[in-house]
Amino acid sequence: MSKAKVIFGINNSRYQYPYDINQLALGSLVYVGFSPSGEPVSFSPDKARDSYPYYVTWIAPSEWYVSLKDKFIPDKSLQEEIKKLVGDHLSSKDIDKALTIACSDIRPNHMYKSAEFDKSRYAVIVNVVERLDLCSRLSEQNVAIPLFWLYKPLLSG
Repeated sequence: MSKAKVIFGINNSRYQYPYDINQLALGSLVYVGFSPSGEPVSFSPDKARDSYPYYVTWIAPSEWYVSLKDKFIPDKSLQEEIKKLVGDHLSSKDIDKALTIACSDIRPNHMYKSAEFDKSRYAVIVNVVERLDLCSRLSEQNVAIPLFWLYKPLLSG
């Protein structure tokens, strides 16, 4: 067992803790114990009482920084963009619920893989939002005029 000081990243905060680095791999489980105030106080490859499973999504061995997530969380800026696009038709609560369901396709122990993201319903939503943004940009006068002859084929299809 080769313990080293590892910096664990959870929710944009860093926590240093001695950990067996041989137990760390992308997608591996790290059980995190929390204090009553909600601060992480223990990290272990083994389940302990009152610990919660987190998954390794990134490892920087140069400084032994390890990013941990318990589930895939939708991007906040994308959520806001979707609310702007469909807010007249769906409530904010319904949008959040739909995104949560779409994100559930992404298995926590595989969320570091782009292929896992690409086959999810969440990726479909991201692609639609990006295409709507592209259509909006192509419709701007300073872009549409130089592309006049190509404009219709670009937007139909």
